[in-house]
Amino acid sequence: MLPLTAVFVAAALIGWWAGSRLLATALEARQRALIERTAELLASGRFPLTPELLERVALLIDAHVLLLDAAGRPLMVTPALSGDPPAGLDSGETRMKIAGEPQLAATRPIAAAADPRAARLVVVTSLSDLHQAVGQAALALGVAALLATFLLSWLAHRLAAGITRPLQDLAVMAGRIAAGERELRTPAPGAPREVVALADGLNDMVQRLRQYEAEAARQARLAGLGAMAARVAHEVRNPLTAIRMQLQLLEEDLPAERRAGVAALLDETRRLALLVDGIVDHGRPLTLRPRPTDLNLLADVVCALFAPQMRHRRIQLSRRTDAALPALDLDPDRTRQMLVNLLVNARDALPGSGRILVRTASDGDAAILAVHDSGPGLSPQRLDAILSGREQASGYGLCMTAELATAQQAALRAVPGILRGAALELRFPLRPSPATGQHP
Repeated sequence: MLPLTAVFVAAALIGWWAGSRLLATALEARQRALIERTAELLASGRFPLTPELLERVALLIDAHVLLLDAAGRPLMVTPALSGDPPAGLDSGETRMKIAGEPQLAATRPIAAAADPRAARLVVVTSLSDLHQAVGQAALALGVAALLATFLLSWLAHRLAAGITRPLQDLAVMAGRIAAGERELRTPAPGAPREVVALADGLNDMVQRLRQYEAEAARQARLAGLGAMAARVAHEVRNPLTAIRMQLQLLEEDLPAERRAGVAALLDETRRLALLVDGIVDHGRPLTLRPRPTDLNLLADVVCALFAPQMRHRRIQLSRRTDAALPALDLDPDRTRQMLVNLLVNARDALPGSGRILVRTASDGDAAILAVHDSGPGLSPQRLDAILSGREQASGYGLCMTAELATAQQAALRAVPGILRGAALELRFPLRPSPATGQHP
């Protein structure tokens, strides 16, 4: 406020000085114009220069009228001067002093018809009253300037305080945010709209920061869980491989009538191996090994793996394949993993018994691998929420499936279900393999 007040005071002083000077100059110019016009009229010869006329004119304009002879001596002074007339009145000087007071004079030659004795006419007026009036006006102007300066300083202080106090509160709030506090609100009552907008923006930033930190913490927990799951899966994969090898050896040694149970156990170990491989590979750079792949044969193999546990859960698993579907260049292991994830998702969605249909088809533009179930259903909006992470309670397998589908230029989407439940389909662009082959 001190620099601003100094500016106001300097501006007031400059304005006061300029106003006083302009007022004094204007009044003096007006007074000079008046006596010059009066001197011209009286010296023109239109009027008789009688003492009565000169006295009336002098009283009217508050001045002194002097008639001078050719030698410059006064013949008549109306009204009488307080002191002797100064020498050289007829010299044309416009400013002079009489009895120590400043005077303003206008001198004109007199026409011959007016008065044969007089040669010049001089009108003299005192500047004392004018200076006194200017002084009073300057005093009033100075008081007004001081009052205006005080008022402007007070208004500027109020305005600055209305801005600085909320800004100080915001600065304190920013410091608390930097210190780690997140439960903050600053209403900023009575502040300017710009400061209120800034406070609202800061409040929104705090809320977003709190959400980002919560999301970062959640992602860190998920990353930790993923790392731990990968380690566990890696440890499980080795004994699982040993178990599968022992079962294969056992299947070879058993008679044909007893091999069905061992084959079922082998199917379960293969399915577990797929799941373990998916967990171990999750988070690693995705590497695809495309080969000519028959989706129909792949669906048959995966359904055969799931058939025992589906029967155990009283779930009817069926498939409907399109025999005209060509072989596609896909990674068969990744594609099989996607189908396994969709079947697991459909199985978990059924409350008890139910139906699941695995379907392959073609619509001319894409090959379709779909899983339908008779569960509660899954809308496209909820699928988008799961894949985007907004619904965090479930959907890990679906997220992995969508990631694998994108890597193979396919798309995962929810469609109307044949069994009146959820229906998720994978759409693969139809780019038939130049060579045919079956690699489920």
